[in-house]
Amino acid sequence: LKKAKKIALRTHPDKSGLDQQVFLFFLKAYKMCETIYKFRVKRQDLNLNTTFEYENLETLNEKADSGNAGFTITPITEHELDLSALNTAATFRVLQGAEIWQQHGQWITDTSPDIAHDIMLRLNWCETISEQEVEEAKKQQVAFQEYINSLFETVDVLLIPTTPGIAPRCDADEETLANDRNALLALTSIAGLAELPQIHMPLFTLQNAPCGLSLVGKKGSDLALIKLAKILTA
Repeated sequence: LKKAKKIALRTHPDKSGLDQQVFLFFLKAYKMCETIYKFRVKRQDLNLNTTFEYENLETLNEKADSGNAGFTITPITEHELDLSALNTAATFRVLQGAEIWQQHGQWITDTSPDIAHDIMLRLNWCETISEQEVEEAKKQQVAFQEYINSLFETVDVLLIPTTPGIAPRCDADEETLANDRNALLALTSIAGLAELPQIHMPLFTLQNAPCGLSLVGKKGSDLALIKLAKILTA
Protein backbone atom coordinates (compact mmCIF):
# COMPACT_ATOMS: atom_id res chain seq x y z
CA LEU A 1 0.00 0.00 0.00
CA LYS A 2 2.84 2.40 0.81
CA LYS A 3 4.41 1.77 -2.58
CA ALA A 4 1.05 2.18 -4.33
CA LYS A 5 0.44 5.46 -2.52
CA LYS A 6 3.85 6.81 -3.59
CA ILE A 7 3.13 5.88 -7.20
CA ALA A 8 -0.26 7.62 -7.05
CA LEU A 9 1.21 10.79 -5.51
CA ARG A 10 4.01 10.93 -8.11
CA THR A 11 1.36 11.32 -10.83
CA HIS A 12 0.20 14.64 -9.34
CA PRO A 13 0.24 17.31 -12.07
CA ASP A 14 2.63 19.54 -10.07
CA LYS A 15 5.18 16.71 -9.87
CA SER A 16 4.67 14.79 -13.08
CA GLY A 17 3.31 17.33 -15.52
CA LEU A 18 0.61 14.78 -16.40
CA ASP A 19 -3.05 15.60 -16.89
CA GLN A 20 -5.08 15.88 -13.68
CA GLN A 21 -7.35 13.02 -14.84
CA VAL A 22 -4.37 10.66 -14.74
CA PHE A 23 -3.69 11.64 -11.12
CA LEU A 24 -7.35 11.17 -10.16
CA PHE A 25 -7.38 7.75 -11.83
CA PHE A 26 -4.36 6.50 -9.85
CA LEU A 27 -5.65 8.07 -6.63
CA LYS A 28 -8.99 6.33 -7.03
CA ALA A 29 -7.23 3.01 -7.72
CA TYR A 30 -5.18 3.44 -4.55
CA LYS A 31 -8.28 4.19 -2.49
CA MET A 32 -9.93 1.02 -3.81
CA CYS A 33 -6.89 -1.07 -2.81
CA GLU A 34 -6.87 0.54 0.63
CA THR A 35 -10.57 -0.24 1.13
CA ILE A 36 -10.06 -3.90 0.18
CA TYR A 37 -7.06 -4.15 2.51
CA LYS A 38 -8.96 -2.70 5.49
CA PHE A 39 -11.89 -5.04 4.81
CA ARG A 40 -9.62 -8.10 4.78
CA VAL A 41 -7.85 -7.04 7.96
CA LYS A 42 -11.19 -6.56 9.68
CA ARG A 43 -12.29 -10.08 8.68
CA GLN A 44 -9.02 -11.54 9.96
CA ASP A 45 -9.47 -9.78 13.30
CA LEU A 46 -12.91 -11.41 13.60
CA ASN A 47 -11.52 -14.85 12.64
CA LEU A 48 -14.11 -15.06 9.89
CA ASN A 49 -11.89 -15.47 6.86
CA THR A 50 -10.81 -19.09 7.34
CA THR A 51 -12.52 -22.06 5.74
CA PHE A 52 -12.54 -25.21 7.86
CA GLU A 53 -12.97 -28.80 6.75
CA TYR A 54 -14.99 -30.82 9.29
CA GLU A 55 -15.89 -34.32 8.20
CA ASN A 56 -19.02 -34.57 10.36
CA LEU A 57 -20.86 -33.10 13.31
CA GLU A 58 -19.01 -35.35 15.75
CA THR A 59 -15.77 -33.62 14.75
CA LEU A 60 -17.45 -30.25 15.24
CA ASN A 61 -18.64 -31.41 18.67
CA GLU A 62 -15.08 -32.36 19.63
CA LYS A 63 -13.96 -28.92 18.47
CA ALA A 64 -16.54 -27.33 20.76
CA ASP A 65 -15.52 -29.46 23.75
CA SER A 66 -11.85 -28.66 23.26
CA GLY A 67 -12.73 -24.99 23.24
CA ASN A 68 -14.67 -25.30 26.50
CA ALA A 69 -17.86 -24.23 24.79
CA GLY A 70 -19.80 -26.17 27.40
CA PHE A 71 -22.38 -27.81 25.17
CA THR A 72 -23.09 -31.06 23.40
CA ILE A 73 -24.83 -31.66 20.09
CA THR A 74 -28.26 -33.26 20.35
CA PRO A 75 -29.60 -34.41 16.96
CA ILE A 76 -33.04 -33.17 15.93
CA THR A 77 -34.92 -35.51 13.62
CA GLU A 78 -36.52 -34.45 10.35
CA HIS A 79 -39.88 -35.08 12.00
CA GLU A 80 -39.09 -32.54 14.74
CA LEU A 81 -38.09 -29.89 12.22
CA ASP A 82 -40.16 -30.80 9.17
CA LEU A 83 -39.98 -27.60 7.14
CA SER A 84 -42.52 -28.87 4.60
CA ALA A 85 -45.09 -29.52 7.30
CA LEU A 86 -44.24 -26.23 9.01
CA ASN A 87 -44.76 -24.51 5.65
CA THR A 88 -41.91 -22.07 6.23
CA ALA A 89 -41.20 -21.25 2.58
CA ALA A 90 -44.78 -20.53 1.58
CA THR A 91 -45.48 -18.53 4.74
CA PHE A 92 -42.41 -16.35 4.31
CA ARG A 93 -43.06 -15.89 0.60
CA VAL A 94 -46.58 -14.53 1.19
CA LEU A 95 -45.51 -12.15 3.97
CA GLN A 96 -42.46 -10.97 2.06
CA GLY A 97 -44.40 -10.59 -1.20
CA ALA A 98 -47.13 -8.54 0.47
CA GLU A 99 -44.56 -6.19 2.01
CA ILE A 100 -42.70 -5.86 -1.30
CA TRP A 101 -45.84 -4.76 -3.11
CA GLN A 102 -46.90 -2.50 -0.26
CA GLN A 103 -43.55 -0.68 -0.43
CA HIS A 104 -42.86 -0.71 -4.17
CA GLY A 105 -46.13 -1.52 -5.93
CA GLN A 106 -47.16 2.06 -6.66
CA TRP A 107 -43.72 2.92 -8.02
CA ILE A 108 -43.74 -0.17 -10.28
CA THR A 109 -47.22 0.66 -11.55
CA ASP A 110 -46.40 4.31 -12.20
CA THR A 111 -42.96 3.97 -13.78
CA SER A 112 -42.97 0.51 -15.43
CA PRO A 113 -39.24 0.03 -14.68
CA ASP A 114 -37.04 -2.20 -16.83
CA ILE A 115 -36.82 -5.31 -14.63
CA ALA A 116 -35.62 -8.82 -15.55
CA HIS A 117 -38.45 -11.03 -16.79
CA ASP A 118 -38.20 -13.68 -14.05
CA ILE A 119 -38.17 -11.05 -11.31
CA MET A 120 -41.07 -9.20 -12.90
CA LEU A 121 -43.10 -12.40 -12.85
CA ARG A 122 -42.59 -12.64 -9.10
CA LEU A 123 -43.46 -8.97 -8.64
CA ASN A 124 -46.66 -9.48 -10.62
CA TRP A 125 -47.49 -12.36 -8.28
CA CYS A 126 -46.88 -10.09 -5.28
CA GLU A 127 -49.63 -7.83 -6.58
CA THR A 128 -52.15 -10.71 -6.47
CA ILE A 129 -51.64 -11.57 -2.77
CA SER A 130 -54.92 -11.05 -0.93
CA GLU A 131 -55.49 -9.76 2.59
CA GLN A 132 -56.91 -13.16 3.51
CA GLU A 133 -53.70 -14.87 2.39
CA VAL A 134 -51.67 -12.43 4.49
CA GLU A 135 -53.81 -13.09 7.56
CA GLU A 136 -53.45 -16.86 7.10
CA ALA A 137 -49.69 -16.48 6.72
CA LYS A 138 -49.51 -14.39 9.90
CA LYS A 139 -51.40 -17.10 11.80
CA GLN A 140 -49.00 -19.71 10.42
CA GLN A 141 -46.07 -17.53 11.49
CA VAL A 142 -47.38 -17.36 15.07
CA ALA A 143 -47.82 -21.15 15.14
CA PHE A 144 -44.29 -21.59 13.79
CA GLN A 145 -42.87 -19.22 16.40
CA GLU A 146 -44.57 -21.15 19.17
CA TYR A 147 -43.18 -24.43 17.84
CA ILE A 148 -39.61 -23.13 17.46
CA ASN A 149 -39.73 -21.61 20.94
CA SER A 150 -40.81 -25.00 22.30
CA LEU A 151 -37.59 -26.49 20.90
CA PHE A 152 -35.61 -23.94 22.87
CA GLU A 153 -37.04 -25.33 26.08
CA THR A 154 -34.54 -28.19 25.77
CA VAL A 155 -31.74 -26.65 23.65
CA ASP A 156 -29.94 -23.30 23.62
CA VAL A 157 -28.90 -23.19 19.98
CA LEU A 158 -30.13 -24.77 16.76
CA LEU A 159 -27.36 -25.89 14.40
CA ILE A 160 -28.75 -26.11 10.86
CA PRO A 161 -27.44 -26.09 7.29
CA THR A 162 -27.45 -22.51 6.02
CA THR A 163 -28.51 -23.75 2.58
CA PRO A 164 -29.77 -27.10 1.29
CA GLY A 165 -26.61 -27.43 -0.82
CA ILE A 166 -24.24 -25.50 -3.02
CA ALA A 167 -25.44 -22.71 -5.31
CA PRO A 168 -27.08 -23.83 -8.58
CA ARG A 169 -25.11 -23.70 -11.81
CA CYS A 170 -25.33 -20.48 -13.83
CA ASP A 171 -26.68 -22.46 -16.79
CA ALA A 172 -29.43 -24.22 -14.78
CA ASP A 173 -32.91 -24.17 -16.33
CA GLU A 174 -35.79 -22.18 -14.83
CA GLU A 175 -37.42 -25.24 -13.21
CA THR A 176 -34.17 -26.19 -11.45
CA LEU A 177 -33.68 -22.62 -10.25
CA ALA A 178 -37.27 -22.45 -8.95
CA ASN A 179 -36.93 -25.75 -7.06
CA ASP A 180 -33.61 -24.64 -5.61
CA ARG A 181 -35.10 -21.30 -4.57
CA ASN A 182 -37.99 -23.03 -2.77
CA ALA A 183 -35.67 -25.39 -0.89
CA LEU A 184 -33.40 -22.47 -0.02
CA LEU A 185 -36.25 -20.33 1.28
CA ALA A 186 -37.51 -23.13 3.52
CA LEU A 187 -34.20 -23.01 5.44
CA THR A 188 -33.32 -19.33 5.26
CA SER A 189 -36.77 -18.24 6.46
CA ILE A 190 -36.53 -20.02 9.84
CA ALA A 191 -34.85 -17.20 11.76
CA GLY A 192 -36.81 -14.48 9.97
CA LEU A 193 -40.21 -16.02 10.67
CA ALA A 194 -39.31 -16.83 14.26
CA GLU A 195 -37.70 -13.38 14.76
CA LEU A 196 -34.52 -14.96 16.12
CA PRO A 197 -30.81 -14.20 15.64
CA GLN A 198 -28.82 -16.31 13.18
CA ILE A 199 -25.13 -16.38 12.30
CA HIS A 200 -23.63 -18.19 9.31
CA MET A 201 -20.29 -20.04 9.58
CA PRO A 202 -18.59 -20.79 6.23
CA LEU A 203 -17.04 -24.01 7.51
CA PHE A 204 -17.17 -26.39 4.57
CA THR A 205 -16.62 -26.87 0.90
CA LEU A 206 -18.72 -29.25 -1.16
CA GLN A 207 -17.71 -30.13 -4.72
CA ASN A 208 -15.15 -27.31 -4.45
CA ALA A 209 -17.93 -24.81 -3.70
CA PRO A 210 -18.49 -23.01 -0.37
CA CYS A 211 -21.22 -23.94 2.06
CA GLY A 212 -21.67 -23.92 5.81
CA LEU A 213 -23.76 -24.13 8.94
CA SER A 214 -25.84 -21.61 10.84
CA LEU A 215 -26.40 -21.06 14.53
CA VAL A 216 -29.93 -19.97 15.43
CA GLY A 217 -30.37 -18.79 19.01
CA LYS A 218 -33.02 -17.64 21.41
CA LYS A 219 -34.34 -14.10 21.14
CA GLY A 220 -31.75 -11.68 22.50
CA SER A 221 -28.84 -14.14 22.30
CA ASP A 222 -27.02 -12.30 19.50
CA LEU A 223 -23.77 -11.74 21.41
CA ALA A 224 -23.78 -15.30 22.75
CA LEU A 225 -24.05 -16.63 19.18
CA ILE A 226 -21.09 -14.52 18.08
CA LYS A 227 -19.03 -15.80 21.03
CA LEU A 228 -19.94 -19.42 20.23
CA ALA A 229 -19.13 -18.96 16.53
CA LYS A 230 -15.70 -17.55 17.44
CA ILE A 231 -15.02 -20.62 19.63
CA LEU A 232 -16.00 -23.00 16.85
CA THR A 233 -13.88 -21.20 14.23
CA ALA A 234 -10.85 -20.44 16.43
